[in-house]
Amino acid sequence: ESLARGTGGSPLTALGPDAAAWNDSPQLALAVFNQGKATERKVRHHVPVHVGVSLSYDLTSHLALGSGLTYTRLRSDLREGTEANYQRSEQSLHYVGLPVNVRYTFLRRQGLSLYAQAGMLAEVRVAGHLATRYTLDGRTGDQETSRIGSHPLQMSAGAALGAQFHLTPALALYAEPGIGHYFKDNSSVPTIYEDKPTSLTLNVGLRLCLGR
Repeated sequence: ESLARGTGGSPLTALGPDAAAWNDSPQLALAVFNQGKATERKVRHHVPVHVGVSLSYDLTSHLALGSGLTYTRLRSDLREGTEANYQRSEQSLHYVGLPVNVRYTFLRRQGLSLYAQAGMLAEVRVAGHLATRYTLDGRTGDQETSRIGSHPLQMSAGAALGAQFHLTPALALYAEPGIGHYFKDNSSVPTIYEDKPTSLTLNVGLRLCLGR
């Protein structure tokens, strides 16, 4: 059986028997099948996952400088094509970041601290991949996985309210709900940072606390 179809009544060159050709070049087949048709692209972003290890240095009993290392994973679902002929992809991006912030602690009680902070975060995309399946005329091919090679620098600014609980005098668990604004990274890869540059954030992790 050949998967070649006509568009607008015009015959197309056969793509090959038994779907072999579109398995070898599904992007070309998708373009042929959708020739002359209106296509649509949809992107759905998942909630970002942020974790990190933080280091803080107390300047006074209330004021501290913070830095550390963060890891962020961004996941997105992409669909492009027509109702019958389309490609569906799962995109996963991984970032490593360096935050710099100022923190003001307004409550300390029995190992628990509550604080407010503001600062900047510089993140580099260290890895990314795209898992794609092509569907032509109701037939879905095997999944293809490709790497996303660009490694742009992503800058953001944010503010948060936080709580930390000391496991030891020098080590604490923390959670920081807040708000962040992500600046353009000049990348063509769709991300939630691009579509929703200002969004709520939630960071959790371990913090090493150094005294004066």
